[in-house]
Amino acid sequence: MEKSVTTTLLRSLPNVPLHRKTLDLLERKIQTANDKSTRHSFKVPLLQLLCKYERYNIQEDKRGIEKVLESIAYNTYFIWNNPVPSHLQVFQKNNEMLRRYWPCVYHRGMDTKRDSIIVQWAKSNNGDALLKGTMNHIQPGASAEELLMFKKIFQHYIFLTLNARITSNAKRLQPPLVGVPMNSMGETIPQVRVKNLFRKKVSWTANALCALNPVLNVENHGFLDEIINADYENTSRSLRRLYQRASKNAHVIAGESPESIQFAIAKDLHRML
Repeated sequence: MEKSVTTTLLRSLPNVPLHRKTLDLLERKIQTANDKSTRHSFKVPLLQLLCKYERYNIQEDKRGIEKVLESIAYNTYFIWNNPVPSHLQVFQKNNEMLRRYWPCVYHRGMDTKRDSIIVQWAKSNNGDALLKGTMNHIQPGASAEELLMFKKIFQHYIFLTLNARITSNAKRLQPPLVGVPMNSMGETIPQVRVKNLFRKKVSWTANALCALNPVLNVENHGFLDEIINADYENTSRSLRRLYQRASKNAHVIAGESPESIQFAIAKDLHRML
């Protein structure tokens, strides 16, 4: 099965009208990615997209062809060959710690007549205030190192919230804090339900930052910049525009220190062609 999928991919790939750098990158990954998890996360999705491309090609569906090519380009640089950055690897390595200290608001103790942190997240454009308010609601007991992990996660989350147009659905992200509701008697819900809320919120945040709105790494940013802005001899204007559309939500790490991290929209990938 594995050999058959690999053979089919390598046979189909040269027929795809994408940039040579993209095809070379995909070919190397096809030949080297042989574990079971990679087959399901990379080879099968790529095979499905190539099958769609061949079908649209037969049907002469130009719009369908463009959408599939955009999807292959996007997944190549933002998903399949774009490692999770260090500040987000804690979701994979220490998810239990995140759930233990994740910031939350108990509705029972919230004064609805004042601006709560939840209200701030819905309305405020002050990133510093959002970060401070969120960090103030982290559960007691987190070490200084763990607090820095949380800080970088929420700096990333705030950047996307304040730049909603580059998120996957072009909408402001929901507040990252857990809201713990009351039951019909005005008491806090049972602890088992509270734990489930924390689990879901941490999982949702990881998905928002790692899967739905991934930050573009330095190497892939360079590849895309060259394809879109430099390689005029080997790249037609229509193909460069296709890569621009695939990169429309691109953002990058602009700077990082042990105490902080900054992000920026990859404006160089969106120049007028």
